[in-house]
Amino acid sequence: MTQRTINPRDLSRSQQSRLQGRGSDSERWVENPPIGDLAEELVAEEYGLSTGSGSQGRYWDAVAPDKDRTEVKSTQTRVGAGQNASETEQGRFRLFRGQIEELVEYDERHDRDAFVAFVMFHEPDGVIYLTRLTPAEVLEIIEDEYGGWDESGHEEMGEQQKLPWDAVIDA
Repeated sequence: MTQRTINPRDLSRSQQSRLQGRGSDSERWVENPPIGDLAEELVAEEYGLSTGSGSQGRYWDAVAPDKDRTEVKSTQTRVGAGQNASETEQGRFRLFRGQIEELVEYDERHDRDAFVAFVMFHEPDGVIYLTRLTPAEVLEIIEDEYGGWDESGHEEMGEQQKLPWDAVIDA
């Protein structure tokens, strides 16, 4: 696994503005976390992908010129817990079984590369961590280290796993 650390000062003005609008202190990040499209944009820039209209499918957010697919997941170090935003818990990536299995199948069926990219906004030191794994690697982590899938409470989305950020990010 290759991981990249991004210093917010290296972001474009537009990206910095969106990130600053979310706050830099821990409390503000928990109440109003950075948006997922910023994570998608960072992943697209890092790996030369296209996002937006025409690139997104049911189970991916970005596509490479050779049609390889990438699903982008984002979180932050701490997130609000339940109804009380003052309570926080470790950030996590919400993954759906159907999504990961579809990417594994795509990878095998088309002899292409599919990936799951993880972006973690780390408020204590103000940096952004980015890494990506194959869907088979993600599936292995979920099954071997977290005991498989849980009910999501969303019938149309199926089973899920809320993967703690430190399962895939070394911060």
